Amino acid sequence: MIDLVYPPRCVSCRRLLNTLFCQYCIAEIIPPNDTAPILELDDHIAVGIHRGSLRHAIHALKYENLPEIANILGYLLAQVIQQKKWHFDTLIPVPLHADRQRERGYNQAIELAQVAANYLECAILPNALYRSIATTSQVGKNFYERQQNVKDAFAVAPEYVAQLHNTHVILIDDVCTTGATLGACATALRQVGVKSIYAATVSRADMQTSASVA
Repeated sequence: MIDLVYPPRCVSCRRLLNTLFCQYCIAEIIPPNDTAPILELDDHIAVGIHRGSLRHAIHALKYENLPEIANILGYLLAQVIQQKKWHFDTLIPVPLHADRQRERGYNQAIELAQVAANYLECAILPNALYRSIATTSQVGKNFYERQQNVKDAFAVAPEYVAQLHNTHVILIDDVCTTGATLGACATALRQVGVKSIYAATVSRADMQTSASVA
């Protein structure tokens, strides 16, 4: 009923097209460029570069209380995962610290992973990883500072250790900037015997602007 009175506008172009992220803005997404690999991962894919319409959509997801936009972004994420043809057993979203998740009301990575898992018809383990340390924001930090900020910040929940041993997983997150967060998650997963670790994110930052990505 609310949408009938206030139809949704595209969060990027603001046109009244009855969608939060329109086909015109999706068409403007810049494909990922070739960047340095993340050493802890077997591979990484992103929907696009963290600019323009895609950056607006992610900002709305994280900071404008619009978890519904994950329905579109998660579908785009599922599409690029299908193109990679990875062999995997489950999706694992990058966790927020419990305090930050309570403040936001949801974890955007879980929202994305749930939608992607539905399209891919695969399992998801939203609680397999947790943040053991409440880290400060990565925004504004350089590569070294980001690595130090998330070092030892993630752990595998004890009840999932046996289940994850010798498996192949895909980490899901909204943005990859320097890869420090994904790398720290991968380190925790390797420690319990996960065999292959891939990552899929909605966007990936240009290295020239990585410190300022939010």
